[in-house]
Amino acid sequence: MHFQMAKSVKQVTGIKVYKDLPVWIVEGHNDVLTHIYRGIGSKHLPLEGITLIHFDAHPDMCIPIDMDADIVFDKDKLSSALSIENWILPAMYAGHINTVVWVKPPWANQLQDGKYTFQIGKHKDSGKLRVTCTDEYFLSDTLYAAASDLDVDPERPLYNPKTVTLHVVTMDPETIGHTSSASSKTDTECKTLESEHRDTPLERNVNVNETADNSNQMPEKMRTCDDNLKSLLMDSIDSGTAFILDIDLDFFSTKNPFKDVFSQKQMTILEELYHFEKPKDKSQDCLKTSLSQRCQQLNELENILQDLSSGKEFSADVINENLRVQKFLELIEDVKKSGKPDDIDYNLIHQAGMTCDDNDELPHHVSSEHEINQLIAAMETLLLSLPKPSMVTMARSSYDDYCPKEQVDSIQHSVLRKLQTLYGKIDVQIDYWEYLDDDDDPLNEFCLSESSTTQGKIDTQQS
Repeated sequence: MHFQMAKSVKQVTGIKVYKDLPVWIVEGHNDVLTHIYRGIGSKHLPLEGITLIHFDAHPDMCIPIDMDADIVFDKDKLSSALSIENWILPAMYAGHINTVVWVKPPWANQLQDGKYTFQIGKHKDSGKLRVTCTDEYFLSDTLYAAASDLDVDPERPLYNPKTVTLHVVTMDPETIGHTSSASSKTDTECKTLESEHRDTPLERNVNVNETADNSNQMPEKMRTCDDNLKSLLMDSIDSGTAFILDIDLDFFSTKNPFKDVFSQKQMTILEELYHFEKPKDKSQDCLKTSLSQRCQQLNELENILQDLSSGKEFSADVINENLRVQKFLELIEDVKKSGKPDDIDYNLIHQAGMTCDDNDELPHHVSSEHEINQLIAAMETLLLSLPKPSMVTMARSSYDDYCPKEQVDSIQHSVLRKLQTLYGKIDVQIDYWEYLDDDDDPLNEFCLSESSTTQGKIDTQQS
């Protein structure tokens, strides 16, 4: 049995409809882009104007720092250039996706709740992909450029800057989707309501029918928090040509894998080394100065690590005069004491440093079963108010330890069950076979009901 959904997304001329809703499941999140592009190529998705509803503990809104913007329009080169944290913005520059709603769990703080409208385009001088958003998330990775620095070519409109929208909303399961940016109610008001009304449908973990039937019994302020988030999602979908539901399973339980590799002392040293000094204000002069200083800082850090990896020994004068060299030597010495001296991954050190550069480490919250169930129920409640998506993409994120390995299968099973409840027959496609043992069979393991169809292993070489 499945439930009546909200009104359908407006139909686009010439766009096909899948017989059964496809659910593409991958391991690394960037691999979902392959299936989105195939949907565009088969005309099941429109070429442009897609809205992405992105349930994830991470925004995935970075850009490969040295990637030429033109690579975006070469799908083979693009695929090899992307990784889990930077697959969305290239698709926005290509024009395929113009709105992203990042729905995040309460413990994710990389971007503050709100609406971000900005341009993404090709830098006139470097030819690299850059954005005009001045949030520290982009500034700290040196991805910012002024709009006047983006290339505009009347003869090549496809390559011109695109104006895109990002909504960031926190889904607090205690308020069934409360978000400060979408609601006129404050966090304090909603938290107070949470404590006053413990017997809400979500707290009792009831099914969708109960949630719908008893919605008029919810406290007015709490219902406003919930309704405003639903309204934001619906408006975002209505503004686009199609709607993709994208779910990273680390949304429900999240690990910071670097905490398993580096001690708290080592992470503290990295925070000191990679600390990003925010600009005093958002004037162009301050932004350019900040960007220049940050580029210089990161270049020096990378050069020091390259010297260390090559076995270079620093003179006493250099060590005494360069605090960053001192800090790296202290870090390396501590890493050697805690592990194998010849097994130091200098690239991993740099990656870890880049995750703690703006006073917000990667989120880390291994959820209890109760918390996971709450988040799944809250997601189900939200999705019930939305139309059926054109496609569902799902990332496990367990191989790189962002979703706990001991929880990922259970979470995946529960989420697939909810998708069945919501949408009826679904077409589950597994695209992570290379991460499984020979005797593993995820299709049997999840034991989906007869209302789903599973076609098993897909041809990953399909064009």
